[in-house]
Amino acid sequence: MLGLKKVPKKNLRSKIVKTGIIAELPRNFPLKIVDENGGQHCGVYGMKVLVRNEGTEMISPPDFMEAAPFRIVLSKDAYIIKADAFSDSRELEYSVEQLDDQTVTVTFDGINPTEYLSLMIWYGGEALPQVQIRGRIRGQATSLDHEAVDTDASWGERFTCAMLLVLIANMIFGTPASAMYIGYHYGFHQLIDMRPEVPAYLGLSYGVGIAFNLMFIWTRVSAYLERRKYPPGYPLRLDFEPPLWQNVKYMASTAFLGEKHRFSNSLYSWAKPVRPRKSKMRRTKRDDWKD
Repeated sequence: MLGLKKVPKKNLRSKIVKTGIIAELPRNFPLKIVDENGGQHCGVYGMKVLVRNEGTEMISPPDFMEAAPFRIVLSKDAYIIKADAFSDSRELEYSVEQLDDQTVTVTFDGINPTEYLSLMIWYGGEALPQVQIRGRIRGQATSLDHEAVDTDASWGERFTCAMLLVLIANMIFGTPASAMYIGYHYGFHQLIDMRPEVPAYLGLSYGVGIAFNLMFIWTRVSAYLERRKYPPGYPLRLDFEPPLWQNVKYMASTAFLGEKHRFSNSLYSWAKPVRPRKSKMRRTKRDDWKD
């Protein structure tokens, strides 16, 4: 049918769905995190990778090229401590093998359409390393060789950020503009009475703007009252959070560019913006070719 996209027969997709801090200590701390093999770590982080068959045919081990099996590779600034997998399909047989400090390979007997395999990787080193999904499948149009991107915002997130930007713009510019217009054309007494003569869109802009301004003022008052509980200059969590203008910048990039931003929830770098995992493809140069 016209307008409907044809579903490919083989389409194994993968993406990072969640990352988090399992345990973390400063590097100069006298205590260390010790795993079951006796290895010492300053920080242990967890990453969940979703592998899903979005095609119409089963994908089994013979579908992979012998020289390019399905594997996950971390960058050199991180190392894998342990890896495991699970699925809702009880009869699906799978295994995860760690080849080296940065690579794990995944094998399974077959993943039917709509079935999935969730991989859990515990690692140390860099909290947000570059992650590569590697492997080639016979008959699949899109290759698995790509950076595991988890920085693309969904359409719901983009729409939410766009609506918040509209509300913030109305709070800063729309509220005084609508108040001046209503006061000039209908009289200042109707700002409170909200007579039927006032257009609905002006009344809505004014009312929503007043509500958001009151909430903003309340957050400032709450921060002031919270700060009075501590000595002058004592650092609070809110001191490390991004200011309003920086939040507006991040929301704009999410709404218009589809970028997802993260802030550290570590005790040692609270609310600090973390670098995105997405990396641009490097353009091939003349020196890259070998004679």
